[in-house]
Amino acid sequence: MQKNSLIKFVSFIFLLLIIVVNLSKNNDDSEAIIPVDYSSPTCLEFQYSFKDTLETQRSWLDYAYHDNCLTYATSIDDYINRKAHRKAILDNPFLSNAKYWREVYMNLAHNDFEALIPLADSLSTLANELQLTRDGFAELIVSFVQDIPYSFILPGYTCSNEDPNIDCVEGERFGLLGPVEFLHTLSGDCDTRTVLLYTLLKHFDFHPVIVNSWKYLHSMLLLDVKSSGEYLTHKGQRLYFWETTATGWRSGEIPPDMTDLNSWEIILD
Repeated sequence: MQKNSLIKFVSFIFLLLIIVVNLSKNNDDSEAIIPVDYSSPTCLEFQYSFKDTLETQRSWLDYAYHDNCLTYATSIDDYINRKAHRKAILDNPFLSNAKYWREVYMNLAHNDFEALIPLADSLSTLANELQLTRDGFAELIVSFVQDIPYSFILPGYTCSNEDPNIDCVEGERFGLLGPVEFLHTLSGDCDTRTVLLYTLLKHFDFHPVIVNSWKYLHSMLLLDVKSSGEYLTHKGQRLYFWETTATGWRSGEIPPDMTDLNSWEIILD
């Protein structure tokens, strides 16, 4: 082996040892590497906790099969405070189902709106780099949320009766998490996702709407994009359904067992 090659090899081994030693210094709960399953090849997905901040890096494919990579940070104290805020939301037993959930969703969206500005800015920067159209930007944002694996978020009952192959979180009031909680834990069911997307899309020139179905026990997003497929007309505007709980669903597509449009009710616009 030539001298220069030997020096480069020794330098590489030394750098690798430094990385291993640094990662092994996690002697308390304030610093830890939390592995996350990933399938997209752009960048390594991880959650790295250091002192009072959790840094999350996500990799996902958009509808054009472009590999995207995005990193954001959430404050651990902020996460704890917003969790407490959700649990303290007042109940109003005299409201109808639709009005009750409107109050809950609106409270969470309003409370977390400003906290999502850094993530909204990062998504906007990525969209500018990719030179996306308005509808392409919507697809980028929705695909970012769709890529996060589905979790059951349960209110009072336990996870024992749910699919053991799907992540499950129990004992959460309302059976959902707020936007910051979702981004922090990467655990979210249908309305956890629609509330996050509603809040995110409100930062831009979109008119998101959340619809729920008591028949199907499901929540979906409606959005003002150029599309085909299923839609509802609201305030004179066509708003297309968008399934958010799994990858690959495009605007206008509805799960085949949920196609009765009369069973969907607008909750938050």
